Amino acid sequence: MLPFWPRHRPLSAAYMPRTSGLVQPTGAAIDQRELALKGVWRVSEYGGVKSIDVSGNGNRLVAVTTYSIEVIDATTGANMFSLPCYYPSTGVRVVISISPDGTKVAFGDSSSTLYIWNIGHGGSITKPLPNGTRGVESIACSPDGSRVACGLKNGDVYIYGLQQEAFSHGPLKGHTSFVWSFAFAPNSLHLASASKDNTVRIWDVQSGQLVCESLEGQSSDVMSMSYFTDGLRLALASEDQSIRVWDPQTRGYLLGPLTGHSASICSITFSPNGAFVASASSDGTILVHDAHSGQTAFAPLKGHFDAINSVIFSTDSAQLLSSSDDGTVRVWNVQDLNPPDTQSPTSALSPIFSIRYSHDGLRVVSGSEDGAVHVWDVRTGDVVLGPLRSHDWIIASVDYSPEDIYIASGS
Repeated sequence: MLPFWPRHRPLSAAYMPRTSGLVQPTGAAIDQRELALKGVWRVSEYGGVKSIDVSGNGNRLVAVTTYSIEVIDATTGANMFSLPCYYPSTGVRVVISISPDGTKVAFGDSSSTLYIWNIGHGGSITKPLPNGTRGVESIACSPDGSRVACGLKNGDVYIYGLQQEAFSHGPLKGHTSFVWSFAFAPNSLHLASASKDNTVRIWDVQSGQLVCESLEGQSSDVMSMSYFTDGLRLALASEDQSIRVWDPQTRGYLLGPLTGHSASICSITFSPNGAFVASASSDGTILVHDAHSGQTAFAPLKGHFDAINSVIFSTDSAQLLSSSDDGTVRVWNVQDLNPPDTQSPTSALSPIFSIRYSHDGLRVVSGSEDGAVHVWDVRTGDVVLGPLRSHDWIIASVDYSPEDIYIASGS
């Protein structure tokens, strides 16, 4: 068995140096080994999964489809909550983010406003942005669950306090075009924002002040970002199919450009254990790189039949979840090459644009093309709440609050 085990896996690293005279298999089959697909949850029958997010406790996954936002149990795949929403146009960007505790989902879309869906309190939905403020392009919940960041088409950034139910800062000025992506530092004290103006800015969350001038050097839009676990590195995924890792203090490259995708990169994420950085592309593939060396860790993960909109690790780094325009959420086993689970797919209604685990890892909240939010049971793949509908456009981001009581979604 050992000669067939991937050389980059811990088992090989530990035992191969102690052996001699083993047959060394070669050929295309050995070169093309991939991570095992652990499960497929069908969350949309009539469109794609536009975005997914996982709560910080790893219990919940949220997915955006054409007709709903689905919150899923991240262990079983069972649907937990569903919020009816309708996003008929594929040209509309829906953003969604689930709070770390899986109780709140923030969502919105590029034609409407920010919504906060409180799963734990009767499913109430609030619209905190000032009247007439529209065009939500990005949303993110802070790791400590205290805040939601919202970015608009005009470049403005807002920071909303979930406990105070009021904006603590905003509009924060600096960007001159769409705010595509956010990333909170692991300690929740800093917020990175990426814009269509090809810059990244880092804000002090408590004061609202700009603490790092715009990071330049990107030749195209930064579509997604992710902080490393130590908060000292920031991965940037660009529309030009490249990945770069920055040091926010020196504003210099640490890794990159990393390449391999044949189309624009839609999503990027560091694994919580700091070992990998995964990227998803509209070319329908997922690439996983070693977070320290930049080397490709695994063969490209293939299985989706359309563009992949979002990718995220489970809180224990053992699984990788992806959502696609093919209407499915796929669960990849990062730990080994075990055969896929024989798990029944879970149905939803529309492409999912964003998902997020709850902090307890039992549920996932999703935001869909149709403006719906769903909460899923991770173990069964069933929808346990939703579809929750308030948006009239694509949900681009969802997230949970730390206690898993609220869900924030952006549209």
